[in-house]
Amino acid sequence: MPSTPPISQAPIPPALIPPALAQRHYSLDYIRALCILYLMGFWHLFEYTGIPRAIYNNDITRRGATIDLALFCLISGFLCARKPIVGAKGLRGYYVGRFWRLYPPFLAAGLLFIFMHVDEPKPVIHALALISMFTHVAPRTLWFIDMLVMFYAAAPLFLWARDKVWMCLLTLGIVLGACYAYDQTTHLLDRRLMLFLPCFVAGILFAGKTPKLTWTLGALLVVLWGLSAWLTVLIPYEQLKDSLLQVPLGVVSAVLLFLLIYRFADQLKPPAVVLWVSYASYFMYLFHRPLYTIVTPWLGGLSTPVRTTVLVAAIVPLLIVIAYLLQKGYDWLISRFVLRAKEA
Repeated sequence: MPSTPPISQAPIPPALIPPALAQRHYSLDYIRALCILYLMGFWHLFEYTGIPRAIYNNDITRRGATIDLALFCLISGFLCARKPIVGAKGLRGYYVGRFWRLYPPFLAAGLLFIFMHVDEPKPVIHALALISMFTHVAPRTLWFIDMLVMFYAAAPLFLWARDKVWMCLLTLGIVLGACYAYDQTTHLLDRRLMLFLPCFVAGILFAGKTPKLTWTLGALLVVLWGLSAWLTVLIPYEQLKDSLLQVPLGVVSAVLLFLLIYRFADQLKPPAVVLWVSYASYFMYLFHRPLYTIVTPWLGGLSTPVRTTVLVAAIVPLLIVIAYLLQKGYDWLISRFVLRAKEA
């Protein structure tokens, strides 16, 4: 078994990039690895295999993708809230840190999407301008990063209200109300913003005090999950992506899974490969489609089963290695130039 790779001690963005080892919650590494592998190792990967779409993109797997992203948003809020923001200097440091850790790789991925024709230029440009959530012109895949940036921008507001749960929930209600009014007035809001924001806020609240998963709480969450899953049965498949009826399913599923993994795996050190995937997950998310776009033409002569096997067994591990090296290189650049410039 290879040794665990060293993790940068520089400030890091929430959710897609792991925390420093000294402050590590191993449960978050398990969650991050499982979530990113579902997205780029199944949900997106199978678009390039030749397998009929209905097999991998259906009522069940689409709900699975919603739950997956909801869990990502919850741990984003959890990690975002670990360090308090004190005063104007702390607020400035918060925004500067998020910018350097998130935006330059996001910009590079967006330009690559355009250059390689992974998506049309207009939605990618809207995402890079951080307006795609409010123009309803969102690119494939990169929309999620644009949405997370919106959440990080609003996070200090929820952090300010976190000590009083009712105040935090009231703030959430006001923000969702404003989003709903904008949507009803302009019909330009990407409703996924409203779908996943409650999960992000739940993570912020859990960072303050994580509930202990008892049998009573677990049973209650299972019942609520069943009810919320039944609620989504009312949604036609074509409307599933944007329906706000998915909010209860996303929130309850994310909370239940988070508390389960946090309860039983937080102190269980993962295998090295899980740490690698967790560490590389941000760059895996940003650059998996360009890599798949490059390799797919070379696999065109293969049968569907063989092509699928090659993608899963060879290309996904290659993506992990590439993303890990890119993340290490970017961490080095940040620590070498950005952090040193701030200390000067």
